[in-house]
Amino acid sequence: MKNKHRFISAIILLAAVLPVIVWGQNRKAEVIRASLIPKDGFPFSKEWAYPWYISKDDNGHFEHAMGEPIKADDTAHLYFTASCETNIQGVYNFRYCYASMDRDTLKLLFEDGLPAYASSFEVKVYKKNFEVIPHLVYPSQEKATPGKVLDQALTLSVNGYGAGGYISYEFQIAGHEETYYLRGFFNTPMAGRH
Repeated sequence: MKNKHRFISAIILLAAVLPVIVWGQNRKAEVIRASLIPKDGFPFSKEWAYPWYISKDDNGHFEHAMGEPIKADDTAHLYFTASCETNIQGVYNFRYCYASMDRDTLKLLFEDGLPAYASSFEVKVYKKNFEVIPHLVYPSQEKATPGKVLDQALTLSVNGYGAGGYISYEFQIAGHEETYYLRGFFNTPMAGRH
């Protein structure tokens, strides 16, 4: 009888606490819509780099990191579509954001840093809400589980060109006390509608 009473007490306690735990972990937030472009535009969008696996020596010769022959795509100028910073694996920048529409959902993908950094952040925007889904490969080689979202904000402008704005996302990884973040500007063309 005592075990049954403890079991029922545990269920009542869980029923009372679970909504608070779930509410505290909510990853969705409201989008701030704006049509303003920063006063100086997006200066990062005039800068570019070659793919991470291509280097160019002082004589102007290209080299492929994997030793493969150089193709025309390998020497394309990849213009930056973001100027964001994260402190996953120390502080580094995401210079690329990709945008696409899938029905009524805008999808943004922030990534950069290969071969050393492989984390990325996926953002899904639906109507007035957005959700950030971190794809993390740090602090350990196993898949990192995002924990508590501490703060998040997305200022978004969507137009005929694509999507631009500012993102600020702070979170903790399950089992770690450090606060991690992604923040910065982006301005990217829309890949297409599905």
